[in-house]
Amino acid sequence: MKSLLTLLAATAAFTVSTQSFADAGTINFKGSIVNAACDVAVNGNSASDVILGDWATSTFKAAGDKSRPQPFTLTVANCNPGSYQFAFTGTADATSTNLLKVSNATGVGIAITSADGATPVTINTTATGNSNAAITTSGAAGAATGTLNLQAFYQATGATVAAGAANATARVTIQQK
Repeated sequence: MKSLLTLLAATAAFTVSTQSFADAGTINFKGSIVNAACDVAVNGNSASDVILGDWATSTFKAAGDKSRPQPFTLTVANCNPGSYQFAFTGTADATSTNLLKVSNATGVGIAITSADGATPVTINTTATGNSNAAITTSGAAGAATGTLNLQAFYQATGATVAAGAANATARVTIQQK
């Protein structure tokens, strides 16, 4: 019995002593804590609804027909002075990929353009892409402000529009350029 215990102890000691450990390297975690780019408000407040209204299907007789535009503003505050670009990310309409897909109505999407309607805002751009929605802020560092005037409207994607809820959501991000 004593020899069995001695054998077990020797085996355990040998097993422990033959384990090896190696330096597998170093992991560096890098980053920083930064101030938010800016405070953003839609139409001067934190509510982000842009009401496009109710439109009869007869408003849209052909692809490209539009409802009356609804102006809205994106106001930024507490920024550093400089140029900023907004990006709008949302589900694109399958027929016209620069329109936001609406919830239930078919044959129509939501367009976002410059305030004069001349320049479409490109949705789903990458961080390095150009959405055509840019501003330049002015003021002191950390207190600069700016306003971007835009408009949104329904736009037909074909000759047939079917009634239904026509809501969409776009995530808005801002990046200093």
